[in-house]
Amino acid sequence: MSHARFAALREQLVPDPAVTSALYARIHELSGEPGGREKAERPPRKRAWPLAAGACAAVLAAVFLLPFLSPSSGGTVSGPAKDGNFGEGGIHHESSGEIAVLIPWEELPLSSQYTTLRLNGTVYTTCRSSLSPSQLGEKLGDREVTGYDEEERAHTRTCPVYALQGLSEEAVVAVQLNDTTLCAYLSDSYTPATLGDWIRDLNLREALTFGLVYDTPARLEEDSACYRLTDSGFVWEALLAAEAAPFAADLLEDPMAYKQVGQEVLTFSVSVPVLGQENVALIVTENGYLRSNVGQTEKLFFLGRETTEELRRRVRETGIPQEIAPVNDGVSAAAESFAAESSSAENPAAAESSAAESFAVSQDGEPLPG
Repeated sequence: MSHARFAALREQLVPDPAVTSALYARIHELSGEPGGREKAERPPRKRAWPLAAGACAAVLAAVFLLPFLSPSSGGTVSGPAKDGNFGEGGIHHESSGEIAVLIPWEELPLSSQYTTLRLNGTVYTTCRSSLSPSQLGEKLGDREVTGYDEEERAHTRTCPVYALQGLSEEAVVAVQLNDTTLCAYLSDSYTPATLGDWIRDLNLREALTFGLVYDTPARLEEDSACYRLTDSGFVWEALLAAEAAPFAADLLEDPMAYKQVGQEVLTFSVSVPVLGQENVALIVTENGYLRSNVGQTEKLFFLGRETTEELRRRVRETGIPQEIAPVNDGVSAAAESFAAESSSAENPAAAESSAAESFAVSQDGEPLPG
């Protein structure tokens, strides 16, 4: 399967508030349950999924697992890396034999229809972020964007392409899909030379916001903990102090060498709205490496073990402890999260206030997806 085709299929399956209601309606249609579209608009929190177990698992896998695909073979990482396992070896799904629910082309928003852009020999993939004209920089020209419908027919349209103010066009550009739709498209091959280049190219000092922090001991002698930061300044101090750290491409290309990165010990949940990414991660490992799925591919830099220990110390000293909600039934928890996505589409304010809580943590103790 071509990268462009895979990207098109992935975009149709990633949860999106604009298409979640339509996906629920299709699930009802497949299961034969009456009620259809009206019932799908606000599903109950404790929904009993009517699909057979195999079909239900396939739908959940398609919706919730694709954002976690390893970027090492061109896949896209767009969900939180809570499990810390980007893996190596890539994705090759010529024919999985699984059931997947594809939304009809005409029901998709433009940003999920036209998923791929080619610009100056580089492939860019939509991240479905909503941009404003004030964020645009220089116009780079008019280019074709491409997408594939459920029958695998290619669709193209010609759109203006712009640089984004403060961001490198090598990493991300903006596409004006129509008079009211501006979306960011991320390069599939962007590779920063250093940690500092990555921070500057994506303007992360301004564009990135912190959510919760997960302190996960690499060994089992301590319990895991979760904190909310009151000030992220010390994190930026540590990252900028190591801005000369080179991108560790050699480790990403060698699965055996990659093992020296070690287990995660701190996971910072972060969001980058301009890239359309919420609850992605900055991960610090026991051996002093920084890993991240911010952007279209995995990033890896060496900070040093002393930096790792200092970050853990500061998180524990200054962070506000949060309760980690247990999740005993992964499938039902995922279903509840998917139902919440549909409700949040009708209540954007509530969705924004809860965005930083997503990784299975809740202050009131209600289970969230893990």
